[in-house]
Amino acid sequence: MSKYLKSASSAKVGRKFSQTREKLGLSIEEINSSTYINIIYIKAIETGDYAAFPSESFARAYFKKYSDFLKIKPTFPNIYSRDKVNSQIKKKIETKINKTINENTYLFYIIIIFSSLALISLFFSYI
Repeated sequence: MSKYLKSASSAKVGRKFSQTREKLGLSIEEINSSTYINIIYIKAIETGDYAAFPSESFARAYFKKYSDFLKIKPTFPNIYSRDKVNSQIKKKIETKINKTINENTYLFYIIIIFSSLALISLFFSYI
């Protein structure tokens, strides 16, 4: 997973979790013991930094479990789709670069062949 899975939107949603938990007078440790959600994941959701989760589905499952426990209905932040789009753009750029390299390699071989033919013809014209 990307190490940049936080946005203004995810931080805002995270604040909703922490504010609700605090209004209920619960500590992170109490949430942990009641829900069995790892403290690292609770903090990740509350700060809006989803880099702690190994996958989007894992993050969504814990997000839902925590929101159900607090009886709130926040929307899961749209940070993973941005990561997918960036990944797709990166793949397109890499494909374009590889295509350019292949075209340049092909051009290089043509130049070598014509240069070799020119040198050979020059050599035989002096004999």
